Amino acid sequence: MSLDLFDVNICLICLCVGYMIKHFNLFSKLPNNFIPIILTILSGILYSIHHNINYFGIGMTFGLISIGSYEVIDQLINLVKDKGVDEFCQRKKH
Repeated sequence: MSLDLFDVNICLICLCVGYMIKHFNLFSKLPNNFIPIILTILSGILYSIHHNINYFGIGMTFGLISIGSYEVIDQLINLVKDKGVDEFCQRKKH
């Protein structure tokens, strides 16, 4: 994939929408299984509007990238909460 096709704005929009769906009470009845589907379709539509309808498939990947980004950030936050900042940042000596 060329860097010309990469659009950080769509990733950030999908990341925010996914966070809102997961954490706001308005969407509490929506199962978490539907969030990746919603974000994939949303990113494809947004990318097609911004660039070209022929790039719908490329746009769908940005929804998946935003889901992966959320999971990485969530896991890091949980790891820091469990171990504490001092233990998390401490280097192991061999």
